[in-house]
Amino acid sequence: LAAVYVLDTLDDRFRSVEELQAQVGVPVMAIVQDLPRREGHGVGALQLVAEPDAPESEAFRTLRTSLGLSHDHWRRIVVTSAEPGDGKTTVLANMAVAYASSRKRTLLIDADLRRPGLSTMLGVRGVEGLSSVLRCQGPIGEVVEQHIRKTGVPGLDILPSGPRPMNPAELLGGQSF
Repeated sequence: LAAVYVLDTLDDRFRSVEELQAQVGVPVMAIVQDLPRREGHGVGALQLVAEPDAPESEAFRTLRTSLGLSHDHWRRIVVTSAEPGDGKTTVLANMAVAYASSRKRTLLIDADLRRPGLSTMLGVRGVEGLSSVLRCQGPIGEVVEQHIRKTGVPGLDILPSGPRPMNPAELLGGQSF
């Protein structure tokens, strides 16, 4: 009995959506299942573009709708997790496609200047982007317009991370950002 008690105490997994909601204190808006691993880069490798009618794709549309119907009107969405490799970039990219497919103009900004996963995933790593914008001395609006890239999905653009700077923290903490 002691071993069962210790194992149960150390087990920090959630067994149901209801248990998750009770522990965290916020509603679950959607559940995204494990997505099949796709080869290649670019927008064509994203779940919503590759298989728009699959059940896995519906989870992103459900999340988009849940956010749209919530009491607040969201203009910015941040996706984060506790561990690397949890799928933040994949979720964010698919959410962007979901928003763009609902005729909402969407801009993805890859602000990870050290390990630009979003730029790599969408095949625009190494091209001029956010780091270049933040180092420019000209008017930010004009400079940003020059660095935004089309993705091939109507209404969806990306501002890649740009070349890796020597001082990413200073750039992101500066007034320009």
